[in-house]
Amino acid sequence: MMYLGLSGQPKHARDIAAILRAKKNQLDFGYIEEWVTRLGLDSVWREMLDSVG
Repeated sequence: MMYLGLSGQPKHARDIAAILRAKKNQLDFGYIEEWVTRLGLDSVWREMLDSVG
């Protein structure tokens, strides 16, 4: 998420989406969302979650 927020590169968004699709049930969303908030990437994260369903 940090790299997506810094670079805005579509490749990073695709990589994150692929990880979410493949490992969604294995991710620690509390930890991820803590860092998303710290980095000010809440809206980007929400869009990412919406895009992968």
